[in-house]
Amino acid sequence: MPDEMKQEELWGEDKVRKFLGKASEVELRVAKALDELELPFTAMVLVEPKNYSFIKNSILSKYNSENDYIIYISLNVSYQKLVTDFSKEKRSLDNIYFIDLISVNSGAKIIYGPNVDYVNSPSELTECILLVEKKLEALQEATQKRNAIIVLDSVTTVSVYNDSAVVEKFVHVLIGKASSFNASAILLSPDYEESKSLTETIEQFMDKTVKI
Repeated sequence: MPDEMKQEELWGEDKVRKFLGKASEVELRVAKALDELELPFTAMVLVEPKNYSFIKNSILSKYNSENDYIIYISLNVSYQKLVTDFSKEKRSLDNIYFIDLISVNSGAKIIYGPNVDYVNSPSELTECILLVEKKLEALQEATQKRNAIIVLDSVTTVSVYNDSAVVEKFVHVLIGKASSFNASAILLSPDYEESKSLTETIEQFMDKTVKI
C-alpha cells in the first residue's frame, strides 16, 4: 500500500502534465472533450485564449485520418502559414481542404494548390458557403467515403469583419449545409467575455457547446 501511495503521488495530475508537455496535455483535453461526440455532430468549441493555437492544431490532428476529411475555413491564419506548420510537424495535407478568407485581404503570399481556394474578403461569406457546398458535394460523390468535418476558425474573427446579424445568418446556413450532407461542424471561438453575447446566440444552433 505505501508503495502504491508513493506511485500515486509520483504520477499526480500536475506531474503527469509536466511529463507530457504542453502540446500533449492539450491533445488529451481535446480528446476528452470531443471523443464523446458521435459523428455527425455540430459543436461550438470555446477555447482558452492563451492555448488557442495548441487547441486548434490538436483538433486538426485528431481528425487528420484516412476516414475523415476536414474543410477548414480560416480567417486567422494564412494557407502559407498552415502549410509551413504542417510541414514542420510532418503532417499530411491530403485530407484537408482550406478556404482561406484572410490572405488576399491582408496581402499575404498566395500559394496555389489542389486543396485550397481563396476568398477575396472575410466579408464575402456567400462565396465561402458556395465553396463549402461544392466540396461537400464532391465528397458525397467520391468513391472513398469519408466523414466530412467543417472547422471554422473562428466565429469571433468573422464578427470583426461582419455585423452580428450577418455572422448569425452565415453560421445558420453553414450548419444547415453540414446537416444536409450529413457532415459535422466545429466552430472555434476564443472564450472572451466581450464575445459572449454572440457565441451564446450561435450556441442555440449547435448540438453541444464544449469548453477547452
